[in-house]
Amino acid sequence: MNMPEKNIYTALLWFVRLFFIVLLPIFAATTGLYLYSHGGAIVETENAYVKADIVIVSPEVSSRVTNVEVADNQYVEKGTLLFGMEHAGYVVEKQRANAQMAMVRTDVSSLKAEYQAAQVEKEEVKSIIAFHKKQLARQETLREHGMGRADQYDEASHTLELAKARLRTLDEKAKRVLAGLLGDSRLNP
Repeated sequence: MNMPEKNIYTALLWFVRLFFIVLLPIFAATTGLYLYSHGGAIVETENAYVKADIVIVSPEVSSRVTNVEVADNQYVEKGTLLFGMEHAGYVVEKQRANAQMAMVRTDVSSLKAEYQAAQVEKEEVKSIIAFHKKQLARQETLREHGMGRADQYDEASHTLELAKARLRTLDEKAKRVLAGLLGDSRLNP
């Protein structure tokens, strides 16, 4: 090889090296950055599969859809009616809920009446206890003076204890009924 051919060959070799080492990587990086920054902004529907912008609608209750109010790919605003549903299930559920509420109202009213009756009965028993205390005191006085009989004193004492036991029973009953009313005797059904 002579000198001019060798210089041309060396220059060509440097040009090829420059192309593969510097220019080709710069071109590849520039092309990659361009495709990365400008790609992906378009929703594609290849093979009839939509890859984005689909919202799944799921109901909170089960019922049959009777009519669809929107078309495919139609833009909808918040609050737009999408479809109509069969109302038969809702009507039955509403009637069932209303019947259950009526039962609860009846139960609450019954508990309130039972609580009021227990309160009235407690007042009666308190007056009976007061009467029997007087009777027992009278029998004690008679007994101390030697004029009363032991059986009458025992009977008065026993009757007083029975009335006190009845008052305790009524207190427990009132507490139980009040617990059923959630602690509020004025609870509205």
